[in-house]
Amino acid sequence: MALAGVAVGAEPELTPLTLTFTKDITAISSLPNDYTVVEKSVSLTGDTTTCLTKGSFKTDYLRPDTNVDSKGTSWTLNFSIGNNSGRDFVIDSIDIDAFTYTGGGGAQNNNRNFLFTVTAGETKITTKENLFIKGSEQNGTSEGTLTLNLDESLTIAADSTLKFTITVNQGAQVSYADGGGEARGSFVGIETVRFNAVPEPTTATLSLLALAGLAARRRRR
Repeated sequence: MALAGVAVGAEPELTPLTLTFTKDITAISSLPNDYTVVEKSVSLTGDTTTCLTKGSFKTDYLRPDTNVDSKGTSWTLNFSIGNNSGRDFVIDSIDIDAFTYTGGGGAQNNNRNFLFTVTAGETKITTKENLFIKGSEQNGTSEGTLTLNLDESLTIAADSTLKFTITVNQGAQVSYADGGGEARGSFVGIETVRFNAVPEPTTATLSLLALAGLAARRRRR
């Protein structure tokens, strides 16, 4: 039912909250000015060196010097996002731009599988069983984008700070035919993490819904 005099505009494009992680674990953020990133750190199991310093592949980004292998070795990235915007920021998916490399710091030359787990506060919000990063022999690169769709939307409430943890382990063995690759160890790094917002109704849309409800009530009388 169309209501005369009510114009409904297009839903606004909501810019993701995007973090780019560098080799020295400082975040180059493209966040709006009223969001902040604090408590940036990387904790490693196994190796104690924060980032791999050898080689030339993706040297500007976060490259933990930890071989994520079948023995259970992993590394964890911790950071917090502060919301000073005066409004809630509601997230429905997370994109992680990741890459795999050798212990010598070169691009990985065959497929590798990884398991990414994301925790917000004390709650595990999403996990992805395998990120298939194709090696350079397959497509000239060893990079991939992991999209994690949340079962339930996550809110960074106005005037609050929420801590996030991203843990990386090796994924399960999956055949090349299904997009998988080697089951042995490898190195994996992160370039960017994007928190994608749930679109909110425009004011015009809300006005239309209110008028439609009022018209329905009048018809019932």
